[in-house]
Amino acid sequence: MSVVRTTAVALLGAAGAAMMAAGPMMAARGLKARAEIKTELRGQAISFPDNGLPNDLAAYQGQAVLTGSQARAFAQVIGNNVLMATGGRSYSEISAELHAASTTLALAT
Repeated sequence: MSVVRTTAVALLGAAGAAMMAAGPMMAARGLKARAEIKTELRGQAISFPDNGLPNDLAAYQGQAVLTGSQARAFAQVIGNNVLMATGGRSYSEISAELHAASTTLALAT
């Protein structure tokens, strides 16, 4: 075997061993993260409303928010509510306006 080939085989073997060691560790960390998210969401006791959801979220009606995908869907509900309540302005627009007003008020006093 040539030196280049021997080196390549050794590097690939080391990379494979590292991946085999890291895989289960990463899977365990992922499971732990999912459990932490579920615990946090359960503690917040958030539930989808029983009616009035958009058609694409109707399957969630009345359900507790316990998973990341449910939290993402609930964030969409909140975003839609903010748009309706603010006449189509986003949370970031309202927030920026509020912070600008707070800075102006703080400087005036």
